[in-house]
Amino acid sequence: MGSGTSPLVSVVTVNFNGERYLRGLLSSLARQTYPRMEILLVDNGSTDGSIPLVEREFPDVRVVHAGRNLGFAGGNNLGIREARGAYVALINNDTLPDADWLLHLVETAQTSGRIGAVGSKILFARPFLPLGLEVAPAADGTGGKPGAPRVFVSERSGVQDCSYGKRGFASGFSSPERRDSETGCWSDGHSVLYLPAESLSRPGDIVLRVHGEQAGPPCRLKASIGGLAIGEVEVASGWLDWRLFVDPGIARRNGFDLINNAASFLEPDGTAGDRGIFEPDRGQFDAIEEVTSLCGCSMLLSRAAIEETGAFDEDFFMYFEDTELSWRLRKAEYRLVYQPESVVRHFHASTSVEWSPLFNFLVARNRILMLLKHARLHHAVRAYAEELARLWKLVLGHRSLRHVDVKTRIKIQLSLLGKAPRACLKRWGLVAH
Repeated sequence: MGSGTSPLVSVVTVNFNGERYLRGLLSSLARQTYPRMEILLVDNGSTDGSIPLVEREFPDVRVVHAGRNLGFAGGNNLGIREARGAYVALINNDTLPDADWLLHLVETAQTSGRIGAVGSKILFARPFLPLGLEVAPAADGTGGKPGAPRVFVSERSGVQDCSYGKRGFASGFSSPERRDSETGCWSDGHSVLYLPAESLSRPGDIVLRVHGEQAGPPCRLKASIGGLAIGEVEVASGWLDWRLFVDPGIARRNGFDLINNAASFLEPDGTAGDRGIFEPDRGQFDAIEEVTSLCGCSMLLSRAAIEETGAFDEDFFMYFEDTELSWRLRKAEYRLVYQPESVVRHFHASTSVEWSPLFNFLVARNRILMLLKHARLHHAVRAYAEELARLWKLVLGHRSLRHVDVKTRIKIQLSLLGKAPRACLKRWGLVAH
């Protein structure tokens, strides 16, 4: 694709105190093979060193000052309004796009005028190692009957010197819980833990933080990678930081990329999510295909589609705004296409910590707003009623929900009182999207 025939693409990234990620993102954008692009960084009122870094090291990047935190939706909309391109590529500030990321998106978008958006294959930021664990009674037989001993594995376990904190309790673990102020999961047999490494060529040692039963006897814990044993230790009732050497050859043979999003799915009742999330990338999502929803972390939007349907709904602030836009584009008979050759590595939930009160509030509220705008009315009413029921169960001290933040659920209801009527007006076309 020569520069003379290539449409101008405006690459928009929204930043809020993301200085630690910007050098990686902007350096990756500078290496893009696509010939005609402009880069806009919308700053949502950062107070860290983001802007001085961009002005000092990336003078060709156009900084758009929002002056305050407009969220993902408002920040991207501001960037879209300032953009000059025939296409607008949205990219999260905590990502590392491959060199051909944009080229593949544009080539796919140009195959049809009715393609409203094209999305990338999004991987977690670092390669992962699959650590197999086997819990067994102690060698002297004091571990009790087979299958009885358990080991608590802390989320603080990881590969030494790897700064990336995403872990995957892939199989054989209990639900997460707290123990001595640490979050983790129990394993009582065979389990697999996915651990990120900075590099598979020099993975570093694994430090596994574990704890046995408080009142139970010691047990044996065996570790393996790819079926090859790498260590065995006795675990008692106290905390143990177990160091395991990882041979680089074993790491290279068994390491893999872990999928964050291979496009999204969206059902008529509003059930939505990331396709393939937490699956090793084995090529199972390597086909270009039309999908029901795309992730705003990496999305190319057609200018014509945006002008017809509108951009993001700013009432959402962040989360579900991309799903809602996908629904709106499809209702306008635009196609959404997943392009797996466009690859992005994502640090994931860096601005709003996953499962934080803010995350839970926005996700629960915005899903209901989306349903009020687009779903059959009984789906929207049911979702609203279910959320209201969660609040009443908390107020009444329902034991099954004792760990849920009551303040968050009250905040959801108060916010819906103000925004739900407006969502209904948008549904009936009385207010713009």
